Amino acid sequence: MNSRLKAGIAGGVALAFFLVIGWVVGNLLGLDESTLRVFRGIMTGLGLVAGALVVRLLWNSGRSPRTEAPDDIALALGAAQERLARSSAPRSRLDRLPVTIVMGPRGSTKTTLMARTGLEPELLAGEILHGDEVVPTEGVNVWYQDGTVILEAGGEVLEDDGRWAGLTRRLRPASLGAAAGKGRQPARSVVLCFGTDEFLKPGARESVPEQARILRTRLAELAVEVGAPVPVYVLFTRTDRLPFFLDYVGPLKSEEVQDPLGVTLPLRAPVDAGAHGREEGGRIRAAFDELHASLGVNRLRVLPREGRDEIRSGAYELPRELRKISEAATAFLVELSRPSQLGVTPVLRGFYFTGVRPIVVKDTETS
Repeated sequence: MNSRLKAGIAGGVALAFFLVIGWVVGNLLGLDESTLRVFRGIMTGLGLVAGALVVRLLWNSGRSPRTEAPDDIALALGAAQERLARSSAPRSRLDRLPVTIVMGPRGSTKTTLMARTGLEPELLAGEILHGDEVVPTEGVNVWYQDGTVILEAGGEVLEDDGRWAGLTRRLRPASLGAAAGKGRQPARSVVLCFGTDEFLKPGARESVPEQARILRTRLAELAVEVGAPVPVYVLFTRTDRLPFFLDYVGPLKSEEVQDPLGVTLPLRAPVDAGAHGREEGGRIRAAFDELHASLGVNRLRVLPREGRDEIRSGAYELPRELRKISEAATAFLVELSRPSQLGVTPVLRGFYFTGVRPIVVKDTETS
């Protein structure tokens, strides 16, 4: 007999007990008709209440105890902290070390970026590779590199209010003056990844600003927890989806592809929300103009290396293709850095473009 049926029978018995009292005992007491009706009504009400309580108690007691899912973020950060504590790294506590947070929507190649960056940081917690395949990050991955902790937050974490709040709370730096007596708290910064191809998708005019608003909210929440403005460096990934990108970068030498394609923005005095769009928009547009000019000049270096006319003409077109998305990218960056009403605002410090260039491996004959 299952627990629900047992609970129903027991509840029915409890109700019947009070009904018997109401009818049998009421008659034995010799009450007048009006008093008897009141007495029986009271007994019926008590029976209903008692039956409901019995059903609830027995039903709950028959259910399996609820187990709380483990907090994967807490487990990962705890594992990272243990690794740091056992190491010889100075200030081996997360709250006493600079932390760079790598964040962005799902599919913005955050994990691939870290796996292929060439920095070779030490993985403290998480999983990035299964064999040769990059594993999408559901929670967080944590690395250590030259005195800095690098933490990647998966897209699922950004989408979950509770998990994001739990992560930002655990990223609070040590209080002023506590970080090895240096008188200032360890830095928190953000590398925000966003796919360049998002600007090329149908409906991008509506979807991209909405994504910018969501990301701005998350950045503002992080800044509030940190208690200071957070510098943000935007990395537009998947630029290889841009037409003619591969034609342009194909002839580049290995050392040339290491040169950053982007602009670092200087710090500027805060402006009020009303002037933000005009001031920041003008600054970003000027930066894009600088980037376009740089690509145009570099064409003179790239084009002579390619003998195929169709590739040469494609390489020539890349600066124009980048200019086509520059206004949408500017609007994205302006929205992302809009002053927050929460009191602490993230600070846009630069934007850069990155993509994948196929490597051709030639087979060699062996004798």
